[in-house]
Amino acid sequence: MIVRVPGLATLVASLALIVTWSGCASVRSGPTQADLEEQIRARGLDPAKLILPFLANDEMRLWLKAAVPPDTDPERRLRRLLQKIVATEAGGLGLGLLYERGHTATAAEVFVSHTANCLSFTNLFVALARELGLPVGFLLVEDIQSFAREGDLIVASDHLTAVYHEGPRRLILDFTPNAAADYRQ
Repeated sequence: MIVRVPGLATLVASLALIVTWSGCASVRSGPTQADLEEQIRARGLDPAKLILPFLANDEMRLWLKAAVPPDTDPERRLRRLLQKIVATEAGGLGLGLLYERGHTATAAEVFVSHTANCLSFTNLFVALARELGLPVGFLLVEDIQSFAREGDLIVASDHLTAVYHEGPRRLILDFTPNAAADYRQ
């Protein structure tokens, strides 16, 4: 059972970004769960008390095995993964993920609800792509901002998506309805 605490999603998301940004600059497929737990312990925290929003569970791994068959071309696997996440198709392999602004969730929660905002989608995509052994990370896109009124406050939000990085090659993977084709690089 996951208990929702106001502000916790922001804290967990921030922790996720802090822990994973170092992986964005390398060509590794990203830290393993054991690597993350070690990094968390090194910071004096108990990994069992934290929710890591970008980790896959067994059900997700089974779906991934059926939805994205092995292929030698990593970019083809990434595109197939993205296609299967957003597709609604007979046979049950398409997740039919829907965009819902403000719906922040872990990868496992998104896998069940099929609803996500940009952060939640990125949690899911990064979790699944790393299970495929692909070097992906989080990309903060400051070119796209949205503003919303919450009571007496105006809240500004940036956009987050996934990036594939292999050597000098970068591929931005996005699913939001208004994603820009060319972000400022």
